[in-house]
Amino acid sequence: MSKSKYPKPFNADKKAIDLPVLARPEKWRFVIQEHVADKAGRHYDVRVIDPKGKIAYSWAARRLPANGQITGAFRQPDHSVASAEFEGSIPEGYGKGEVRKIMDADADILYSGPQKMRLAIHKGKRTDELIFIKGKDRDVADSWMLRNITPTRSKLNIPADKPAYKSITEEEANKLIAADNWLAMPKLDGAAVYIRLRPGKQMQVFSYRPPKGNPDELIQHTYRIPQIVGQPIDKLPKGKKEIILRGELYALGEDGKALPSEKISGILNSGVVRSRELQKKQKVRMRLAVFDVESVDGVNLRTTPYSQKLDLLRETSITVPHLDVPVFAISPEHKSELYDQIRADKFPDTSEGLVFWKLDEPAAPRKMKFREQYTGYIKGIFPSTKQGEAGGLQVSWKEHSEPVVRIGTGFSRRQRQDMLARPDQYLGRKISFTGQGVYENKDNPNLSTVRSPSFQHIHMDESDLVDVNTEKRNND
Repeated sequence: MSKSKYPKPFNADKKAIDLPVLARPEKWRFVIQEHVADKAGRHYDVRVIDPKGKIAYSWAARRLPANGQITGAFRQPDHSVASAEFEGSIPEGYGKGEVRKIMDADADILYSGPQKMRLAIHKGKRTDELIFIKGKDRDVADSWMLRNITPTRSKLNIPADKPAYKSITEEEANKLIAADNWLAMPKLDGAAVYIRLRPGKQMQVFSYRPPKGNPDELIQHTYRIPQIVGQPIDKLPKGKKEIILRGELYALGEDGKALPSEKISGILNSGVVRSRELQKKQKVRMRLAVFDVESVDGVNLRTTPYSQKLDLLRETSITVPHLDVPVFAISPEHKSELYDQIRADKFPDTSEGLVFWKLDEPAAPRKMKFREQYTGYIKGIFPSTKQGEAGGLQVSWKEHSEPVVRIGTGFSRRQRQDMLARPDQYLGRKISFTGQGVYENKDNPNLSTVRSPSFQHIHMDESDLVDVNTEKRNND
C-alpha cells in the first residue's frame, strides 16, 4: 500500500484477543513485513488476515523458519488490514523505523483456536505449511512458537519414481483378457500421484516427480483438490497408522466425462489459487482413483502380488472419503466388456486404453493404448541428442502444407542413423503413423496436430530405404 502515515493497531493498549475457533477451513491472507526498528532492531511482522473481521492477527519474529525449523514469535496487539498493507517509515513510537512488505499470499487456515493456528500458504506454484503454537511459559503470555512443517520427500519417504509399465499391443492385450490370472482396469488420463493417509490427519497428495532445483522438495497437489482440504481422516482399515497409495489425479467435466490431458495439465501446473479458479470456471471436479499400495506402516509392498493388495484398496476407498477405486475386471467376460466400452468411447472416465496387473505373482504392469492411424508427408528431420542419429520427423497432413506433427518415437536405431545420413531419401515421402486423437484447429484443419504420435512405416517406392517394420520387429 501506501508510504503514508502508519495506521495504529486496533488494540494498541490492550492484549491481543484469542484466535477464533473455525468450524471449517477458510481462505485468508498471509503477509510478512520486514521491519527495521530503531529500538527493536531488524525483525519480521507476521500478519494473518481474517477478511471477514478485517483483523490482522500479528506476531513479531527475529527470523523466518526454514523447512523443519522452529522459531520464537511474540504475539502483538491485533492490527488493521491497513497496517499489513503499509510500507514506508514509522516516524515515532516504539516501532519507529522502516517497513517493507516481503510476502503477500493467499492462505488456507486449516485449524484455528486459542492455543494454535495451522495454515497453508500459496505463493505462485509453491505451498508452505506453518503452525503457530502458544508457548507454555505462563510468565510470558505473548510467547508463541512458529514452526515450518512443509513436507519433504525424505521426511515422508515419498518415492521419486513409479513402477515401470510395459507397453503391449492390442493383440497381446487380448491374450491377457483371456487369462484368468490377469486383472484389467481402465488406463486413466491424469497425473500419477502418491496419496498419504493417516488417521486424524488431512489426506496428502504428491507428484512422484521432484521439482527443479531441490530433489527433496515435493510437488504437492493436496490444495488443488478443494474437497479434501482441512478434512481429517477418521480412521484407516484394520487399525493401520499410515498407508501410502499410488493413484491417478484426474478431472471430470460438466458432462461427467474425463478431461483431456492438456486441460488437466493446465489445472495441475498452475499455482493453487489459479488452479481453483480454472476448476470453477471450467466447472470440473478433481477425482482421485487409487489402484496400488506402495507401503503400509512403513513396510514397502511394491513387490507384493496384486491379489494381496485388492482388499486393502477396496476397504480404504470405503473408509476414506474422496477416494475411488477404478473398475477392476477379473473374469474374461468382464475384461472383454470393459475393453469394448473403452474402445467405443462409452466409458466416462477414459478412452485411452487398459492397464493389466498380474494377480498371483509380482510382475510389471502392462499398458495398452488405443491408437488411431494417420498418414502424412515428411517435411523435415530434426536432430537427436545422440550423436549419429536423427531425433525424428516433422510431418504435414498434405503434400504441400506446413509441418504440424512432430514424431519422435517408433523408430529403430538403424532407421534414425539412416535418416540422418540420407535425409534426401526421406523428405517428401508419405508415411503412416499412429496417435491418440487429434488436437483440432477448427479455423485451419491443416494446422491440427496429433497427441502422442508414433511412427509406423513409410509408403516406400524405392527398395534402398531401410525397412522400418523389419527393423522394429528385430528390435522388439
